[in-house]
Amino acid sequence: MNSTSARTRSARVGSSRVGLAVLVVAVAVAQFAVALVASRNPAGALQIVGALVLLASAIAFPRFILSIALLATLFARRVGPAEFDLSIADAVTVLGVIAGLRFVPWRDRRLRLVLSALAIYLGALAVTLVSNNALRSILEWGHRGLLFGGSILIGVAIVHSGVTRTALRLFVAGCAVIAVFATFDTLASGLQPAQMSFINKNHSGVVLAAAFLVLWAAAPLLAWRREVIVVLRVVTVVGLAATQSRAAALGLVVALAARPLLQGNRGRKRQVSIALLLACGALLVVTAVSINERDLSRPAAEQRSNAINARTDVLRTTFNDVFLDNRLVGAGLRYWTDPAAPFPTPHNWAVSELAETGVIGLAGLLVLLGATALALRRSIAYLAELAMLAFVLRVTQGFADIFWVAGPLTAALILVGLGLTNDPGTDDDPGRARDLIRRPTTMFPALGLDPGSTRP
Repeated sequence: MNSTSARTRSARVGSSRVGLAVLVVAVAVAQFAVALVASRNPAGALQIVGALVLLASAIAFPRFILSIALLATLFARRVGPAEFDLSIADAVTVLGVIAGLRFVPWRDRRLRLVLSALAIYLGALAVTLVSNNALRSILEWGHRGLLFGGSILIGVAIVHSGVTRTALRLFVAGCAVIAVFATFDTLASGLQPAQMSFINKNHSGVVLAAAFLVLWAAAPLLAWRREVIVVLRVVTVVGLAATQSRAAALGLVVALAARPLLQGNRGRKRQVSIALLLACGALLVVTAVSINERDLSRPAAEQRSNAINARTDVLRTTFNDVFLDNRLVGAGLRYWTDPAAPFPTPHNWAVSELAETGVIGLAGLLVLLGATALALRRSIAYLAELAMLAFVLRVTQGFADIFWVAGPLTAALILVGLGLTNDPGTDDDPGRARDLIRRPTTMFPALGLDPGSTRP
């Protein structure tokens, strides 16, 4: 027994010495790199020092980084370096992945399903890189892997590190501030779409819709008073209306209308859901008719300048002039940034994927989205319903906006990660797994939550 304890202590001492040696070597290498860069580019040296400080912070304070990861999706301002054009949301995503690796349950089958589908999608994109291997395409390939896989891992790590409530509270509070700014701006401008310097209207529309879903589907977990929850719901909806982001509003309505369908409930809830979906369809028809009648009374030059016709022209140009010339592998990731052959950016994830990566890339993306939906359907986590609603919101909104963009996509996929795996200690016996999207109330007793209360 004593010999075993001695060997254990010796192994611990040995591992600590190895870790210390690795740390010393890493610090020495970092100092040498900074000194080498500083001799030629002092600004670059400062960037390296800043990156090292952030990296050390992510390792030393992982829960803090994970707590602010959702909040950081509200900030799209670019922080460089110029070669990568990173936004604040991208930078925090990188740090969040580093901070969250130690908390990720790699053996979870639902997480493995999503990551396997992501590998298939990235493999499909790799086919397009063979014929379109510009630097922008290679960087975008890595960016998409980080956006989808990194965001999912952060959401999972938030749950398993125990900071879910803090992360959701910070996110909702930040969105409430944006909603107030948007409301005052649109009132001051005579009901024009809210224009804020730190976030555009489509970005703010998606995150405000996501915040409303948190307040709707995860209110008990926030543990705020019912009156506060109600006020915040109203504030986020009014802020969403102020942005006049129609795609985000439609995505929110579809997500809320689909909730009873996702739960599989019969009776009145299902009938209400179907009625809401029919109302959405009728609203789209009425809107299309009204726009068409209004355009007929305008000069031809003005008819082509409205948002509907402008986007329709872009989609038509993308399909006819880009996809049809590159059906199989597409024109390359972010082909529209090529100065030699500039094209407008398509605001539709299906058409954009066809143009960028061809039929092969779109097939890979459909596999990824389908596997994610399937993994959520199999989840027994308390936040699985919120995750599915956020997923529906972003996919629906992506039919009228750019899909692969940090911020809106990052926020939605972090919420997907929150509902993908179980809380630590939750029973995950495959033989007795329960689909909480169908019966979400069965998890409340396990978490000590009352469905009718806003406090755990």
